[in-house]
Amino acid sequence: GKLELTLAQKSLEQARTKGQLEEMIEAKVKQAEDKLKHRKQIMAKILGLMPANLAIMQTSALGSPGSRKDLYKVALLLREANKINQQLKTNLVFARDDVQSEDGSGSVHTQIRVTNTRHRMFTLWPVAKFEGKLAQMRDLYENEDGTSADDEVFHDPE
Repeated sequence: GKLELTLAQKSLEQARTKGQLEEMIEAKVKQAEDKLKHRKQIMAKILGLMPANLAIMQTSALGSPGSRKDLYKVALLLREANKINQQLKTNLVFARDDVQSEDGSGSVHTQIRVTNTRHRMFTLWPVAKFEGKLAQMRDLYENEDGTSADDEVFHDPE
């Protein structure tokens, strides 16, 4: 009798523990799925895949018209630049800005909007210039030689 009762209690407790573990695992999986879904939405916004921006993507002047590969590259470079500048506390934010040509052709070309959040000012850089500046930022970040936020890498008026 007692042995059977003890075995039954242990079996019941194991079943409860197993059920609790399964619930915890299901909750973690759901949480991870939600997080992944949220990140996919953010990436879609970053990469300009929203319907309003599809026309811009198709006429992008980064490379061949609608070059998604180039847009992905720019998105990744922007993300890296923003992370570096966040770590270095430069008060700069980088974003893609698709600008219509002033020659009346209606073509769109991509530039990088560099916003100084402290002074509430921005400037536009061509993608090639941004890539060069990002290389300098990487060096500065990796070497961390005590350079101040006023370094000319970050404050180029052109």
